Amino acid sequence: MSDLNAARNVPKGQGLSFSTKNELKKDSKFTSGAFWFSLASAASKGMSFIAQVVLGWYLTVEQFGLYAIALSLAAWGLAFRNGGTDQILIQRGREFSTIAPKILCFSLIFNLCSLVVMSSIGWIAATNYGAKELFYMLVIIGIAQVFTSPSVVMRSKLSVDGRYKAFSLVALLSDVSRQCSSILLALLGMGVFAFVIPIALEPLFSALIVYCLVSYRPSIQTISFAFFKQLLSQCKWLMLSNMATALSMSGLFFVASFFFLREEVGLLFFAVQLITAATIPVTNSINNILFSHLSNQVSEDDKRAFVNKTFFVVVGLGALVSIALYIFVEYIIHFIWDGKWDKSIQLAKIYVFTIPSVMLLSFVTTIFSTEARWKQRFYTIAISVMMDMLVITLLSATEHALDKVLIFVVLSKFVFTVGLIICARRLLVNPSKGVCDAV
Repeated sequence: MSDLNAARNVPKGQGLSFSTKNELKKDSKFTSGAFWFSLASAASKGMSFIAQVVLGWYLTVEQFGLYAIALSLAAWGLAFRNGGTDQILIQRGREFSTIAPKILCFSLIFNLCSLVVMSSIGWIAATNYGAKELFYMLVIIGIAQVFTSPSVVMRSKLSVDGRYKAFSLVALLSDVSRQCSSILLALLGMGVFAFVIPIALEPLFSALIVYCLVSYRPSIQTISFAFFKQLLSQCKWLMLSNMATALSMSGLFFVASFFFLREEVGLLFFAVQLITAATIPVTNSINNILFSHLSNQVSEDDKRAFVNKTFFVVVGLGALVSIALYIFVEYIIHFIWDGKWDKSIQLAKIYVFTIPSVMLLSFVTTIFSTEARWKQRFYTIAISVMMDMLVITLLSATEHALDKVLIFVVLSKFVFTVGLIICARRLLVNPSKGVCDAV
């Protein structure tokens, strides 16, 4: 960002160079986009918190546990989600009009596969867990994946065009529609289906909102086997990353469901959901605005400058959020739910210390994504997931106290975070390498 520094010292009467003006314009666009997206994320998470308050009152601990199990099982089908094309479409934004119709077709093929896989898993799980609701829940989540195909293309169009304000508004309104649907269904006595039906409705709302804002409707084009094979070679690591990411969010519940009662899994899920809500605005900003902006940067120096600025913000903010939540989460849970979820307080106070690791993992994987290092991105997420699941499995088999198991999960994430920090520091101080080479 040397041009920006030099710009401050331009003598009066002399104009800025074209490259400097362009850089200032990009920086301003990024700042504006980050502001709108953070604002929308904060508002949507506020609505999400309201929904959790209502669901916490009207649904049982066992129903929360059943939903947690359904999400963990769905993770195995999420590998096929959109064929891994979500970020490919943004990363190749200059070719959007050409490749979007073909990617929509590619995405639909894999989302239909996702529906088949989830339905099959649901049928088996319903028998093994003795809960027929699991089958219907996974079928609904699978249908939701099919609905996401046009929605993802339409939202990607906004991101590629740099329409961050519109993108943020779509994200906000679609999320609010989902949370309102959950609240309404819970009040109508739909039980655990108050969780999953809104998942299928959200992409439909999202597509409708994009069309109303910009009148953009994606077209679909059949693809040749050669194109399918070529795109698959680019997306295979992204698909594996999708599954790894889903497992990083729900693998804890998947393993816990084998060793602990459904009510205990429900308490864990409630605590994790509450803490995760505090990190979503930052991680979403990283994954969307920062990814789109860095993908449009040509110079390695420009990319490194953005990495340098955001690295310390992410780590510092993660630590501050962890400390604040540790202090206040007990009072929040007890006051809002009047003692109903007090058994989850200890779990929540332990889990808050995973926040810096979660934020930093999102930061590093975003950097990999900007340079299409999908393989390295997958390995980074997979190592984190494998460490977590290994620790949970080994300890749950011998230790029957969930809070003690969770302490070791936090410790394993701390070790992983230290490794990420070391790699990230090498990335920032070694100018002879590309943005990703040092990681």
